[in-house]
Amino acid sequence: ALDFLKTRNTTWGSHTIVQDGDQLGRIYFRGDDGSDYGNAGAAIFGEVDGTPGSDDMPGRLTFYTSADGSVSLTERLRITSGGNILAGNYFTSKQIGDFESALQIQGTTGNTSSMSLFRYSADAGGSNITLGKGRGSAGAVDKPNDGDSLGAIRFLMANNNNLQDGESARIECNIDATPGGGDYPSRLTFHTANDGGSVINERLRIDKDGDFIFSNGALVEKVEITAGKLSDNT
Repeated sequence: ALDFLKTRNTTWGSHTIVQDGDQLGRIYFRGDDGSDYGNAGAAIFGEVDGTPGSDDMPGRLTFYTSADGSVSLTERLRITSGGNILAGNYFTSKQIGDFESALQIQGTTGNTSSMSLFRYSADAGGSNITLGKGRGSAGAVDKPNDGDSLGAIRFLMANNNNLQDGESARIECNIDATPGGGDYPSRLTFHTANDGGSVINERLRIDKDGDFIFSNGALVEKVEITAGKLSDNT
């Protein structure tokens, strides 16, 4: 084992508690730049990530690299004491909407606040994002119930007060009847918020039968597709 130790006491064998933000250890990766080995190209720091106490040592790992043309290390990734993985260029875990997500990308530019998936392969397959839901314990395959959400894409804005209450739109998939083996009924719903409103409302539903149900809050219209044609609104 390789141990990195830190105390605020200057006498070996004596103990003074460390504080939030203290570095517990560092690993540097250095290369010869033609004149010396002094500059690091990458580093990993272990740091205190909260208020420690007896048998309580919250920690985080931070990962640094230096950009091309620079010798300054810049933080690129952080794993917090809560297990949150933070990327981008803003490394404070935030609850945005209903969740303080395990993986967060927060930044101040398009590059530092974006994620892309791209597949390079000589076939017909593309990249995928998979959202799923089961009612069993971790790793189990118990089916969900009618009405359960399988996943949602949420659109939120800052509202001058917080980042939790600014949901402006949502696309969600729900179970749309009792499921079973080889039977996966579902619906997609699309939600937006009114001007002057703080609650999103369902505007469009595509149900298990392929019917389109439109709503503006006051009127609901259902459109069925039969024999390749749109039926009369109901």
